[in-house]
Amino acid sequence: MPLLVSLHGYGATKESMMRLCRKINDQNWVIASVEGPNGFVEKNPDGKTRTGFNWGARYRHEEAVAVHHRILDQVLDDVQTQARIDPRRIFLLGFSQSVSFNYRYVFTHPNRIRGVIAICGGLPGDRDEQIFHPSATDVLHIATTDDEYYDLDRIRDYPAWLKEFAPSVTFEVLEGGHALPREGRSLINLWMQERLQAGIL
Repeated sequence: MPLLVSLHGYGATKESMMRLCRKINDQNWVIASVEGPNGFVEKNPDGKTRTGFNWGARYRHEEAVAVHHRILDQVLDDVQTQARIDPRRIFLLGFSQSVSFNYRYVFTHPNRIRGVIAICGGLPGDRDEQIFHPSATDVLHIATTDDEYYDLDRIRDYPAWLKEFAPSVTFEVLEGGHALPREGRSLINLWMQERLQAGIL
């Protein structure tokens, strides 16, 4: 079976990403939803508390990146041990904060991931340094018109940078805010199915 590994954004949980991925397609691949290593509790405006998780902050950022890479390596190893996963058909999906971490992973470990899907997120902050490598990993990047964190001016140069490292870059801008619009689900499903039907690396 193919594998889809999903990572949530800042303040979310693995359950939230599992719900999203199951709405995209829960029939044609195994789904693994991974939770960020850093938990916190905060109060909502209504006074209720909630628990959220994240992948790191600017403080000790290199350590956070290393932890993210170790977590993904461990998840990939564990899932392939527990299920019959085709290692040549692994996809990585991230929302918001996890997007830049995922790009770091696929362009640091070339050819391990078949396709990376980015939703409302950014590129690595040190992308201009000579630390990333071309990969056989295809890219689907979904942005939105009214994203308060990643506006259209900020993301304008993203496709050009991604094309330096990925053989195929699909860059879509959908109507909406900082969330995956409903039509994004079918877009992701179709994009993955096309790569699975085209064969393996």
